[in-house]
Amino acid sequence: ELQADGESGEDGCVPDGLVKIGVFEDEEEVGPTDEGFARHRQIAASAGFRAVQSTPIFSRRGKPLGMISTHFRQRHRPLDRELRFTDLYAHLAGELIERQQSEEALRESEERFRHMVEGVRDHAIYMLDLNGCVVTWNVGAERMKGYATQGNTGASFRVLL
Repeated sequence: ELQADGESGEDGCVPDGLVKIGVFEDEEEVGPTDEGFARHRQIAASAGFRAVQSTPIFSRRGKPLGMISTHFRQRHRPLDRELRFTDLYAHLAGELIERQQSEEALRESEERFRHMVEGVRDHAIYMLDLNGCVVTWNVGAERMKGYATQGNTGASFRVLL
């Protein structure tokens, strides 16, 4: 019989009822009887699984990101302590996945911005550091001022006047 178990967590941990523990009670049964597992029943039987524990991975906002599943060749019902550790791992994995997704989104955004700025030829776009020194400028600035970008990085903003 497949049972749902779990601990509620307001900190992004697994909500009640979402940790699935399957312990296959007789030798004929090779998997949980819920419809979601039906297509995997033959694979589980051929691999010799006798128990499974699955914990979903969620983002901080509750978006599903993945699943941690542990399969056992012997009948096994995880202890509460083991389930708490798995919940912690799922929480940490969710944070790492979110961080990776955020970093990738930032890289993509920066790349789009870079392509946009590099494509502008009729206007000068330049970046200065906090001291007023040129960090970079675009092709439009090169055309308008007659200076190559590489030769003027680090120079005072006065070269732009």
